[in-house]
Amino acid sequence: MKKKILSILLLAVLVFSVTACGSNESKNKSNTSKDNAVTSKELTVDDLSIDDFKWEMYDDDDEEHTGSGLYFTNNSKYDVIGLDISYKVKSDLSYDDLYKGFRKYENDYGSLTELVAGGEIDTLIKKGEKLDFLKITVDYSLYYYLDDGQMELMEPKELKIGVVNGSKLYHATYDFELETWELDPTTIVVNSLPDEDKFKAIPKPVGEYFVLMFNRSDYGEIYSYGITKETYDKYIKSLQSAGFESEPDSSTFHFEGDKDKYRVTAGFKVGEGKYGVNEEKMEIRVEIREYD
Repeated sequence: MKKKILSILLLAVLVFSVTACGSNESKNKSNTSKDNAVTSKELTVDDLSIDDFKWEMYDDDDEEHTGSGLYFTNNSKYDVIGLDISYKVKSDLSYDDLYKGFRKYENDYGSLTELVAGGEIDTLIKKGEKLDFLKITVDYSLYYYLDDGQMELMEPKELKIGVVNGSKLYHATYDFELETWELDPTTIVVNSLPDEDKFKAIPKPVGEYFVLMFNRSDYGEIYSYGITKETYDKYIKSLQSAGFESEPDSSTFHFEGDKDKYRVTAGFKVGEGKYGVNEEKMEIRVEIREYD
């Protein structure tokens, strides 16, 4: 299954660099605003309820979207970064119904009983906010869309989300069969960077939240969530004001600049187009490289 880890999350994108970030947690001092911080206490599974998250398949009459997909609403008291929901074939399904519904995938996936479908997006879904549309495809593929008849043959398997609580991002997984939540023991610090020269060389990242995804002695990558194109443009101007001269190939959505021994690459993304997510969700990624 092609996973990102809700790149931050998600999962492995959620957790991918979670280890590196988590190891610096005790050294980082969060500057999360009081408005963003729900509480300072550690998040536990008792703080989460599956009833706080609502999803529904979109209406057949919705002409804006093709293939099966769902709307997702975050009714919890936490902001969510990253969403990954998977489906499995219903356990009580007869083989005849299974074959009729999914026979075209038999050669690609062998045992149809192990067929998995899902969708994922690495974006910010604030408390009380609705994600416009998330496509559900076979094995998270770009091409194998499910129709309504096929979705009726499947049931939810797992929900994975990144939960912001105070200055930390938690990776939470809900198992629909066991009806239980599980929290990854490793958390990620939000809105804080290590006290290192390469991070001091750039202006403070913008957005509702920013997260250090990867960090080496000569390289760092930061994801920012909850920004707009206007906010992104202002950040690029702040990079230029800090002395980073842009490269000729820099564009409206991509910036490369050098200053002394540092190179900054900033990119602006509008949603995750391959899954049909609404274009109101935006993110910025900043990379810093240090050369000898």
